[in-house]
Parts: sequence; structure tokens; C-alpha cells
Amino acid sequence: MTHMSRCLGFFLAILTGSVAAAGENPNSVAYRTQGTGAYSPWTGDYGGVGAGTHLGRHTFSGKVAISPTANPLVFDFSIFPAAPQETIAANGDTLLFSSTGQVELIPLDETFTTFSAVWSGDFVVVGGTGRFANAQPADKPLHVVAINDPFTFLDAEWTFSWELMGRIVLP
Repeated sequence: MTHMSRCLGFFLAILTGSVAAAGENPNSVAYRTQGTGAYSPWTGDYGGVGAGTHLGRHTFSGKVAISPTANPLVFDFSIFPAAPQETIAANGDTLLFSSTGQVELIPLDETFTTFSAVWSGDFVVVGGTGRFANAQPADKPLHVVAINDPFTFLDAEWTFSWELMGRIVLP
């Protein structure tokens, strides 16, 4: 009976492991990239440079839409799938992303003239070209955190550093 129990236990362990592995996409890979950029609060346009897994050195650009919340120092942001962020690897291959999240303004003085901001949100792969032509989102969105250098509302450009981490599905 003990031998039969061990065999049954071993069989169930293998079966459970196979079912768990079947639920994971075998093409899901870690994705991490970071860099610097600039944002125009007047137009919503942004862009910059970075380096990361699967892309190497790259550039990115896009347009972000901002909308107010009940808190005057917090705004919602969106990068829509119809006008995604374009991230271009050194060889010209691209990854396209949509995004949603929030940006929190942080006053750096008592007169509320100089601020920093923390952008936190989710990025989702919506397409690509070249080796990323069939790229897809993983089970969970990528997470971005971007932090602005000090700025005032009169500045035409706000510079920032950022990091994007998570998983994507590559063919």
C-alpha cells in the first residue's frame, strides 16, 4: 500500500506540475528598461533614450493625455492604443505600448512654485515591428515609475528618469 501511495503521489505531483506549466506562456520573458526623457506639459509630447533587455539602446516617443482627479496634486494619465508610445531599438525594430496610471505633483517649496512629480502606471504591449512584430502583453502589465527633476509650471519641458519592468510575450 505504501508503494502505491508513493506512486500515486508522484503521479499527482507530475500532473499538477504539468497543468501549472501549461497555464504559463512559454514565450513570456522578463523585460526591464530604464533611461531619461523630457515631457512637454503644454503639448503632452514626450520622448527620450534608454537601455534595456531585448531592445538594447533605444529611443522612445509618445503623447500622454492628462485628466484631473479630486486631488489637485494628482492627475490620471493615459497613452491610448490608437496612438501608442513607440520604442525603437538601435536596429529599427519597434515595440508599441499603451499605458494608464497616475502622476502626483510634489511641492518642493512653501510657495508651490517648484515641483517634482512621480508617474506610476501600467504599460501594455500593443504591437511591434521586426523581431517584435508578434509581441504581446504577458498576464500582467509592465509597471513604470518615472520621476521628474525639479520644474515650475512655466517650464516648457520637464525632464525625468524612468524604469519599466515586468514581462512581455515574444514569439
